Amino acid sequence: AIIGHYVLTKLRTYVLQGITYVPHNGKIMGDGVMPIEKDIPYRHHNQPHQYPYIPGDFEQTEKQRKKRHMKMKSLGLKLLFWPKKFLDSLFEEYKIGSKLEKLDVRAFDSHVAMSTHECEDILSKNKKTLNKLQEKLYGQSRQSLLIVFQAMDAAGKDSTIRAVFSGMNPQGFLVSSFKKPSSNELAHDFLWRVNRQLPSRGRIGIFNRSHYEEVLVCKVHPEYVTYQNLPGIHSVQDITPEFWTTRFRQINDYERYLAETGTRIIKFFLNVSREEQEARFLRRMEKPEKYWKFSLGDLGERALWEDYMDAYSEAIRETSSENAPWYVIPADDKDYMRAVVSDIVTHTMKDMDLSYPEITERQVQDIARAKEILNEEKLKS
Repeated sequence: AIIGHYVLTKLRTYVLQGITYVPHNGKIMGDGVMPIEKDIPYRHHNQPHQYPYIPGDFEQTEKQRKKRHMKMKSLGLKLLFWPKKFLDSLFEEYKIGSKLEKLDVRAFDSHVAMSTHECEDILSKNKKTLNKLQEKLYGQSRQSLLIVFQAMDAAGKDSTIRAVFSGMNPQGFLVSSFKKPSSNELAHDFLWRVNRQLPSRGRIGIFNRSHYEEVLVCKVHPEYVTYQNLPGIHSVQDITPEFWTTRFRQINDYERYLAETGTRIIKFFLNVSREEQEARFLRRMEKPEKYWKFSLGDLGERALWEDYMDAYSEAIRETSSENAPWYVIPADDKDYMRAVVSDIVTHTMKDMDLSYPEITERQVQDIARAKEILNEEKLKS
């Protein structure tokens, strides 16, 4: 009975809460999306559910949902012994495919949790692996890695970067934050300022916000586009749907160019819920040492939550590709979010075929000669 209770508790914690649920008119939509219709409510993680959502490229029937539900329950048994392997099996759920016709970030669950101990264990192991992989990346100096973080305020971008990448060699690591553009930046094209911060070969670059602000903040506040002095754009009325289509195409072309010249790109949207953002704002207001992180303008942006969700949905749908995939990460539980981010970065770097530089015959001879010289000095002393 004790073992049975333990098994059921684990299954509930790691399976039933760890899968995204998206009911839509009695059906569960495939491919991680649901139609973007204003009158269809999306499920909050505290609402009742029946069957877990499993990504696919079709609408599941009742029988298929039950079959997949039982399959996930059986997979959950492995979690008792192989939590890391189970976590790996869920990563494809967070990766957004290319050429999607529909995508709404509101359809993705923002709250998934594992035990703090297991999250910390995964993060700790991945950090050790990342340090070794960074050394190979730096030594090989043929590729670079660009990691983009986008999120609503208080989603945990800063803390995630700090938690996942602390301990790395600062010589091969650079974090760049992009806030309100300066007058000099506005005098150039919108990719100019990010292009200057790209990681060189052998290095890792982190963008804390990025060129995507141009299709997120500027989409919600189109008047910002008029500050860029673009040809033919004199007022908000001049910004047509074709303008945004062109801008998405420019971003895709830019990222494809980077990929073809040796820069691996991964992009994270840290998906925090509106309720959790509110809770974090209130916690900040209770601690004087956190006041600097909050401004009244944050509430103004929060009031535009639905507009931002529309902008994120469109941006991710239009710019997720094999060259530069998006990952939508549940961000209500920070421990889980950091574990997932660390594992995706680790998997990506392992896939880059990194290795230490090949040793030439001349280097072998030089090392042998150096040993002789040092041994002679040791004997003399």
